[in-house]
Amino acid sequence: LFQKQDLNKMDQMTKEEALEEVKQLENILANDKLFKGVVDATFNEFDQDKNGVIDREELGELLRTIYSEVKRPQPTEDHIKQIFAETDKDASGTIEKEELHSLIRHLIQLQIEHFKTEAEKASSQLMLRLLRLISKKK
Repeated sequence: LFQKQDLNKMDQMTKEEALEEVKQLENILANDKLFKGVVDATFNEFDQDKNGVIDREELGELLRTIYSEVKRPQPTEDHIKQIFAETDKDASGTIEKEELHSLIRHLIQLQIEHFKTEAEKASSQLMLRLLRLISKKK
């Protein structure tokens, strides 16, 4: 879900690829059934000990994985603690699946912003290449 899709296999996203990712992620946020499926899949992947809850260590792994995939700086332990405290609404010391919803929504929104930035960069890079090409022909 959070990995960028390099469909042209050129190690960078085209504007079209980035905008397609934005469209897909926005569709997930707009569709309750799809969103629930994403939350369930994420929860199941990172509930490493399969005890039905996410502990702080598992949340740290989830955040490090996602931040790495979207090329964001790795979260500090303090940041992980803060996100854990914000996500653990009932202060039980663990995160239940229902509590993960707001965090996943936030992470998808961050990813949408990332892809929008990628689309803008791809568009700018294309314009620069075109300008260089035009200036070489003169």
